[in-house]
Amino acid sequence: MKVKLIQIVSFLGCAAMLHGMTALAEDNDTEISLSAGVEFTSQELTAFVSRRITDDWRLQLYALTGFTDSSPDWGGGIQIKRALIR
Repeated sequence: MKVKLIQIVSFLGCAAMLHGMTALAEDNDTEISLSAGVEFTSQELTAFVSRRITDDWRLQLYALTGFTDSSPDWGGGIQIKRALIR
């Protein structure tokens, strides 16, 4: 039996540079999936601060909250990123 999946995803966000190496941003993600008559909707808001440590390394702190039953109530974390190709 094949299950037909229809998925709609939207992202909206903005970012601003605070000081030469620090950015503050937010994004709003919405996902709607329809599969075999079952509807799934997820909506989240994420805010984050990103700081360039060196030319290759970046540190990011983020917090999020969800607005639907299918979204997380809240969350947060730390990301450490390294550019592999410049």
